Amino acid sequence: MPNTGTRSPTNQTGLSYNQANAYDGNDSTAALSYAFSSQVKTYTLGGFDGDDLPIGATVNGVKVRIRARHYVISSYEASAITSVKLSLNDGSAYSSNILSSNQNTSGTYADYEFGGASETWGLDWSGFTDISDLKVQYQSAPADGTGNHYFLSAEVDAIVYYDATETVTVS
Repeated sequence: MPNTGTRSPTNQTGLSYNQANAYDGNDSTAALSYAFSSQVKTYTLGGFDGDDLPIGATVNGVKVRIRARHYVISSYEASAITSVKLSLNDGSAYSSNILSSNQNTSGTYADYEFGGASETWGLDWSGFTDISDLKVQYQSAPADGTGNHYFLSAEVDAIVYYDATETVTVS
């Protein structure tokens, strides 16, 4: 099945420090985010790069990968990814949360994958071709629901799986 290959976002909101580093995949230059008390933090990344889908393509699914970890120090506790949503119209509307339960994060960097080749996220993809309109929104919170958390994102990317419709011109 054709796919876009791994695509990276070009803009973000919600990350607190070194935001552009969430696009580079380098663990040593991770984008940082932190929250105090039991605050839930929301991150939105969009403007995915690369060529658009062919006109007439049918989207079969989207896989999102978030490379992340938590950092435990002083009063900071473990973190969890509590929500992952997708928008195909530059954030005008989002899918429902794809998680059935919270995804606890590791104390070392790990890849967390959501969706896949046949997961349409409950969205109507009719007429979608512009990859830059794709947005990923996710949230982090303390894993136990209380206390402080220190959440780090090293990279976020997406792959769109599709079927291309061939147009045949008869002369």
